[in-house]
Amino acid sequence: MVRLKDLVVAYRKAKVDLYHSTEQRFFDLVDYEESLEANLAALLDRINNGDRSWVIEPAFVGGFTVVPKSVDPSPAAPSVLWSDPATDWRERVAVADKPPTATFRLMSRCSVDFHVFSTLWLITVGDKMDSALGLSAFGNRLRRRPDGVLNRDAPGTFRSYLSPYRQWRDKGLAVMRSELDAGKSIVALTADATAFYHRLDPGFMLDEGFLARLGVSLTEEEWHLHRLFVDALHAWTSHVSRATGWRERGLPVGLPASGVVANVALADLDRLAAEEFKPLYYGRYVDDIMLVLESTAALNSQQDLWDWLAARSRGLIAHERVDETGVGTFAAHFVPDYLAGSDVVFENGKNKLFHLSGDTGRFILGSIERTINERASEWRALPSISADSSRIGTDLAAITTSDGEAAATLRDSDQLSGRRASFAIRLRDFEAYERILEPASWADHRRAFFGAIERQLLALPTYFDLAGYLPRLIKLAAACEDHEALASLFQALRELNDEVQRTCVVTVAEFDPNGERAAETRRRWAEQVVVECAESLAAAYGGRLRAQELSAMVEPLTTIAPQAADQLRVRRLRRWHRRLFERDLGHVPYRFALMRRDLGRHSDLYSPTPHVSDRFDLPLDATVADGLDELVEWLDDTAVDPAELGVGREIPGLVFATRPFNVLDLYLALRGDVTNALGSAPADVIQRILRAIRGFKPAVMPGVEPDGRLIAVPSEVRSGCRRIALGMVHTAKASMEAAALGRYDITRRRYEQLVDVVDEAITRPRPVHYLLLPELAMPPMWFVHFGLRLESQGISLVSGVEYRHRTPGVVHNQVWAALRVDGAGFPFFPVYRQDKQRPAPGEERNLRELNKLSLRPEIPWCNPPVIAHGDFRFALLICSELTNIAHRASLRGRVDALLVPEWNQDLHTFGALVESAALDIHAFIAQANHREHGDARIRGPLRKEWKRDVVRVRGGTHDYVVVGEIDFLALRREQSKHIVLDGVFKPTPDGFEIASERRLPLSSD
Repeated sequence: MVRLKDLVVAYRKAKVDLYHSTEQRFFDLVDYEESLEANLAALLDRINNGDRSWVIEPAFVGGFTVVPKSVDPSPAAPSVLWSDPATDWRERVAVADKPPTATFRLMSRCSVDFHVFSTLWLITVGDKMDSALGLSAFGNRLRRRPDGVLNRDAPGTFRSYLSPYRQWRDKGLAVMRSELDAGKSIVALTADATAFYHRLDPGFMLDEGFLARLGVSLTEEEWHLHRLFVDALHAWTSHVSRATGWRERGLPVGLPASGVVANVALADLDRLAAEEFKPLYYGRYVDDIMLVLESTAALNSQQDLWDWLAARSRGLIAHERVDETGVGTFAAHFVPDYLAGSDVVFENGKNKLFHLSGDTGRFILGSIERTINERASEWRALPSISADSSRIGTDLAAITTSDGEAAATLRDSDQLSGRRASFAIRLRDFEAYERILEPASWADHRRAFFGAIERQLLALPTYFDLAGYLPRLIKLAAACEDHEALASLFQALRELNDEVQRTCVVTVAEFDPNGERAAETRRRWAEQVVVECAESLAAAYGGRLRAQELSAMVEPLTTIAPQAADQLRVRRLRRWHRRLFERDLGHVPYRFALMRRDLGRHSDLYSPTPHVSDRFDLPLDATVADGLDELVEWLDDTAVDPAELGVGREIPGLVFATRPFNVLDLYLALRGDVTNALGSAPADVIQRILRAIRGFKPAVMPGVEPDGRLIAVPSEVRSGCRRIALGMVHTAKASMEAAALGRYDITRRRYEQLVDVVDEAITRPRPVHYLLLPELAMPPMWFVHFGLRLESQGISLVSGVEYRHRTPGVVHNQVWAALRVDGAGFPFFPVYRQDKQRPAPGEERNLRELNKLSLRPEIPWCNPPVIAHGDFRFALLICSELTNIAHRASLRGRVDALLVPEWNQDLHTFGALVESAALDIHAFIAQANHREHGDARIRGPLRKEWKRDVVRVRGGTHDYVVVGEIDFLALRREQSKHIVLDGVFKPTPDGFEIASERRLPLSSD
């Protein structure tokens, strides 16, 4: 019997899968979740009552819609070219021999019940099927724990697509490179099945012989669930057929479980490749195949290769030639007995064969690898848009044209994937600006961007290539309350709809190739566009919507689909906005409301307290329920009163979070106290919370000694050297003072200053271990943004953050460190926070004069804590704290380095202090001062005077990074000996005693 607890797990995953899919179903999910207990109880009863008829009901299987696929052929260019895309299209159509064909793709709109039920199938039967697939199948794989067991607690069901896709591609390229370097000639085939999902009959999953070959054995209860699932898949296709008259076959594209069905369908092809083809490399990303073989004279053409494969396929591949001239079209059918009702065909129009040998083969691979690296570099770089807003349209025009983009894989031919990737990068940059900047600070750039979108993307044929980005564009404009951009987008959508009706033959791929139901297709497309616009507006529009203004804005949409106009009423959108946010379906993640204002630009816009009627009591796994309760209990009580929230297991936005806390956010959101130098909940609490919200429990965690003087952060960096990048950053005094008054300077100009510094640290030829930024260098709400980008490159960020506020009249001056932790099976980055204990004299006066402010520590300490980051031990002091001789004395013998973020004008005094501290602490001193004053340096107690400044810089007209390397193990080695007179370092000073944990064993010599 299925338990209610299993359905809760299934819903938890199904909601995340839907949120991150291309099928935006926000309104349906909220409606379902507001009666979640009743809905899941009803579904449970139907599953367990033994009846199978309910899965074929139209209300359960749901409906379908259509989305743009392509416009083909694009009419040839006339003798006169027009710069305006819309005019150019009309002129091309006017001189064309026949109208172009606008092709749409059929997509499912299954009920939420069907999504929950299919996810239940995924975590039971689907888990067994997925486990039976080998390592050559890369796509649509379920998320598992390190031991291979399905991760029930993780948000979502599937592994992120990007990493497996890269593995599939990069492993194939690596094999090709290796074979070419060995002097071999190779052939590489890339192929994908034509309309694979739409031509697949799911009935094969009931074939007991196939399941036996797969090694899947099902219990009686699992067989019942399995038959219900296959019946539902068939019922959906039958419903589509009855509604349209189209043929009855295929999987519901958009239902996540369909991905596992499609993946499993080719399991015998994987086995065939391994046992009979004996390839140098075979990898499959669902139906995309890459096959690498050693070249022979018999493999000159695609037909030759498919003949060769068919001859070795044990009858599973039938190679059909359309003509016998050797140059015509042909198709290869995969025909195992269990797929008798399906049509898995690899047509040569979608396949490519490459003969690679010698230097020319390496040149081709080198070009592809260079494009991959360049694109990866763009993704790694921090979001940044052109300083000149007039260039934005030019950049977008280059992306939306159909040429000029290099291939990133062997199978790229029309560069569409490259154009999509390039556009996604640009859109990501603008979305990042919306999340972290004040909208007014980049209004000109946003205006230029949306102007270019209206002219270039919302025009034929480009829109059909990039239509999937429309919801994100609307949310971007709505979140910035950019009324003008929204009105222009909606008007352009109406004109685009009119243009399709006026100039194109409308078809549906694989179902209505002749456009016999064109009017119905256009109607469904129009409704889909309006629903997407309404959901995107409701999710992102945080301002007060005025009915008259909104009505004028959305009027073009109501003429596209009058039957869906009710979705756009202002009262409805206002109500939806709140409902979406409370259930973590809004544009702003629910977790932001649980964080203090200075940790996120949006965090003060919403109340986190759910309505009492929205709370529920559902059976959760104990690890999840207890972890959620602890999360609420440990939340910083200056952000929200936990008593108002209730317990975590009752809160929809936490129990069913689509974007749960990341590690950096979590450390900053949780309550800290005097006894915990990490400034957040104890390590075991954080482990339990992470298990509850993200499905993983790190095996190792940072720890704190009882006296708070040592913070142990596990690290597997074995080198005895560390490279520290010092950021020379200018922060205006006005920005500092505004922060002290609670008004942070989060403008474009300031953000791009920090972008330059962080990107420079990331792109250093030799990898950097730490980036050290000055005192008060960064608004606190930007720390996670920059920390995550550095985290992706394994770089720990140590930065002063601007004044923070807990109580009226009091500010805190802190340094934050996001330090890489290894040993958990993957790296993660907790945040250590350390307070400046007392203000510098000038700082104290400045704060008092500003608004009678005083500086006090949020987390007091007596002696500066030592951080043991793996083998490397260092401490932090903020600027004037370096002048405290007691602090320096307490660190003698205990640290390899002292890191000091500063805002310091007294260079001569601090210069002498640094030079003295390096000798009397006998450690490296790294200080990062503001660029306006300079003297950023790394100083070491080296014997030769001219070597003591490992690096030292001052001045400059722009922000920059300088990197120095310190050999701390060499320092320890000499400190561990009694006397070293002629070593690399100065002899230790009188009274110096090395701490036992830093002492190295003496060598035999």
